[in-house]
Amino acid sequence: MNRPVLAAIVLCAAALPSLAYDVAGMRDAMHSVFDSMRVLLELSQSTASLADRGNQRAILAAAGELADQASIVSEHAPRDEVSFLAGSLDRYANWIRRSYEWGRYDTMQRLVHDAVDVCIACHTRLPSGHDSPLAEGFLSGASIATLPADRRAKLQVATRRFDDAMHTLEGLLPEVAGDAERFDEALRSYLVVAVRVKGDPRRARQALERLAASNSVSEARREQLRAVAGALQRLEVAPPVAADLDSARELVNVAEARRNAARGEALVDYVAASRLLYQYLESNAGSVAQGAEAYYLLGLTQYRIESNAWLPQAELFLEKAIRTAPGSTSARRAFALLRAKVQEGFIAQGQDIPDEVARHLQMLSDMVEARG
Repeated sequence: MNRPVLAAIVLCAAALPSLAYDVAGMRDAMHSVFDSMRVLLELSQSTASLADRGNQRAILAAAGELADQASIVSEHAPRDEVSFLAGSLDRYANWIRRSYEWGRYDTMQRLVHDAVDVCIACHTRLPSGHDSPLAEGFLSGASIATLPADRRAKLQVATRRFDDAMHTLEGLLPEVAGDAERFDEALRSYLVVAVRVKGDPRRARQALERLAASNSVSEARREQLRAVAGALQRLEVAPPVAADLDSARELVNVAEARRNAARGEALVDYVAASRLLYQYLESNAGSVAQGAEAYYLLGLTQYRIESNAWLPQAELFLEKAIRTAPGSTSARRAFALLRAKVQEGFIAQGQDIPDEVARHLQMLSDMVEARG
């Protein structure tokens, strides 16, 4: 599927079924998902490996098991955004199997790694004080252990090995300091794990200060690192109140004011705000209007953290804000950002907005105007 289309047509949270959350069933299914993903990752390092008939039985078995177990995860996912991500994993699992059956090995390689990104999106939503024992043996395979650091870090995050991921990313940052695109991606991933998931701005600050003090970075990079470290220190000195909407709003406002400085401080505040917003929504506290504002702010922070993301998390939260309180200021702001993001995605691809996407946007616009 074309990525802008995937990122524009959001499975509306209001339309997702409410199903019983079978904890044991989910745990067993995730065990199987991890096992299947390990096999596929090990055997999809090259198209030659995928085309090798000697690997066919193992690949077909792993792809089939992944599709079956991802379907179970999707059926039992407990919350709106988790249901969306679980459904995405389910679809990717089926595309992976079909791509292999059709001999589209390049496509299959991309889909396997996209499925890893879906796992990352789900596993970095909420704070986590400890790593998951579920995935202790996941990265033991020699072919995975020798992956480039950026890919290895992704797998560590996807399997909730957050401490391992932070260590890998701390080693990666100096290696990519001269490559703006790779450095920004590594820094974003590092801050999401360190601040949103682990709640450890102190460790992140110390790591970035060490890098800034080294002789391996340019003066411009050193200035960026010091700015980000300064923002992390502010979180240490005055940590925001957990699950507090006012604190999250204040962080977003500060980040928006700093956004054009392009030194990185704003990214820290957006990530910290997203941590509070996820906690706030998880607590089910506040009024309908406050819930709509929280979804709008979460959509905004997700957009600012990763504006070119192909997985439509920002769109999901923005649409949820509209559906939660259609006549609210938050809904109007959410729609304006959603429309701009969708238009931006298609313009970047040199495409017109498809009719079905335009109709979906018009439906949301009608909701906002009818209650305005």
